[in-house]
Amino acid sequence: MVPPVFFATLLSVHSHSGASAFRGTTYLQRTWTTHQVIQPSRQGWISPAASGKALLYVANYQSPGNVEIYDAIGRNQSPIGQITAGLDGPEGMAVDLHRRLYVTNTNNNTVTVYKPGQTTPFKTYSQGMDGPAGAVVGNDGTLYVADLYSNNVVAFAHGSKVPTTIYTGLNFPIGVTLDASNNLYVTNSGSQDIIEFLSGSTQGMNLGITLQIPSGIAIDMNGDLVIANQSPAGIYVYPPGKTNPSEVFGQEGDPNPIAFLKNEKLLFVGEPLTPAVNVYAYPSGKKVNTITNGVVFPAGVAVSPRAPF
Repeated sequence: MVPPVFFATLLSVHSHSGASAFRGTTYLQRTWTTHQVIQPSRQGWISPAASGKALLYVANYQSPGNVEIYDAIGRNQSPIGQITAGLDGPEGMAVDLHRRLYVTNTNNNTVTVYKPGQTTPFKTYSQGMDGPAGAVVGNDGTLYVADLYSNNVVAFAHGSKVPTTIYTGLNFPIGVTLDASNNLYVTNSGSQDIIEFLSGSTQGMNLGITLQIPSGIAIDMNGDLVIANQSPAGIYVYPPGKTNPSEVFGQEGDPNPIAFLKNEKLLFVGEPLTPAVNVYAYPSGKKVNTITNGVVFPAGVAVSPRAPF
């Protein structure tokens, strides 16, 4: 199956009606880069190098793929741990308030959940998804998943492993995020726009923002929408209520998944085709680091602890 992270790129050269032809197609073959991972002293991946630090997760999409773990602060840092169990085409990622990691698996339509420091999932969501891509977990524990091939966002209330809410009327949704009021925002890549669902509503509103291939999305502490656009490449920042960006930076490669450091002073941007994770000072947009060690096809990025909504 084609990874959703690539599906947006395909939209620029293929008609929507041809989407189903790509299912089951091998799009990318890569050789894994060998690197040394610090071995933990107990079950799980936690090593002394990770103690008390902010962590960066990078999902390398392949079959089965892996999630590399890094110290979030450094210079082209090497991984300090790795997750492979339960993965099959890892794509989007999210971290909840308890620092648990959620990984969407495009190839088998699941979401696997990992407690901090563990490499084996303690929970798996397996119902109601067809091409899960971006994900976000609300402060109330609700999991939201952009479901690319069903053109929906599916939500799982805290404690439920079956969808409890379905947000319809979308067109190849890839990225999802929430704001402080629990409003949901979706990058609607097939229609080249951004859709908002007010808290408690399943009726989407078009925000009037047009981008050719929007993918990753986040909201900063000022309420600005921060959106990765694959082409023309860049990170676009939209103040509340505005349809023109106040800032554009990172105009290189193919920016796709994004994630803030907790204090929002750094923004991590996965570029699958480069492949690399670029790190930008925020809000200046100055590039301060590029991570290539252990990076094969960075379809997802997440930071723990996460930035607040």
